Amino acid sequence: MSTRVKLNVGGQLFETSLRTLEGASKLLELVKDAHRSHEVFAEEKQNDPIFIDRDPELFRVVLRYFRDGKISLTRNDSDIELIRDEAEFYGVESLVEKLRYEQAHRGPFFTGESVVWRDPDIRCLCADVGIHFDGSTEKIPLCLNAFREIKGMEEHNCPWCHIARKIEECSCIFDYPRHQTQCSGTIVKVYGDSCCYDVRFGNWPALFHVRGDMLRLANERHSGTP
Repeated sequence: MSTRVKLNVGGQLFETSLRTLEGASKLLELVKDAHRSHEVFAEEKQNDPIFIDRDPELFRVVLRYFRDGKISLTRNDSDIELIRDEAEFYGVESLVEKLRYEQAHRGPFFTGESVVWRDPDIRCLCADVGIHFDGSTEKIPLCLNAFREIKGMEEHNCPWCHIARKIEECSCIFDYPRHQTQCSGTIVKVYGDSCCYDVRFGNWPALFHVRGDMLRLANERHSGTP
């Protein structure tokens, strides 16, 4: 059997190797079964891609994990769930466990819990949740609002939980040294449907109003502990 594998996933063609697929038990077995089946056909049939009726974009993410062991954990919760479903379908247990761990560290959070940014690279994190630093983003979290002192505007509203904050209460992470907001933070207050939180990082007094999907638990939440 050739070490090169051609796959047709949901109408899109992929080519990889058996070695790359070794971490996907169910997919590897599917490929081997297909090759054994094709051996009874003419030679041209043996070269046909193996068809898998699944989402090609999700398979692309899983295939990248096969190749280099990397997965973007800054994706939103629904994306993480979809990728985990695909990983379970293909039998990629290491990816399933990694995504389960990630989901267990996401919100909603409780007052007093320790949190960190989902991605320490703020630019990557913001891009993942639809925030761009080019003037095109309509909604900006108060913790990223570096243009607060607008004449005639004494307070700003959070676009998500709609809380109003006076200018002097609107702390922006860009106004502080990077190390001050890269340490673990503590949830001080919960807003809306747990969509936003006030967070205090380290022992610094500044309070930041942060979207919940930009954070994750710093430590695993133990069973029976909120």
